[in-house]
Amino acid sequence: PAGTFKSLKVEIDSNRAPTEGIGMRSSEPVRALLTLWYAPEVKRTVKMVRVVLTEEGMHLDEDTYELVRYRVQ
Repeated sequence: PAGTFKSLKVEIDSNRAPTEGIGMRSSEPVRALLTLWYAPEVKRTVKMVRVVLTEEGMHLDEDTYELVRYRVQ
């Protein structure tokens, strides 16, 4: 909806140490994978996908954000 832009794909893989005991490993978020598409022409991220995983690799959450409107004033 906001148009088409040439963009750079950026992948970020982040981790943190678990804080809870062994029993929480199946539900505690410890890893986030972010994929961003940055468009230099409009100087902003035009799309981002965020995936949150447990220590065991189980999918906890996923969000997608996308630019829906862009206007130069």
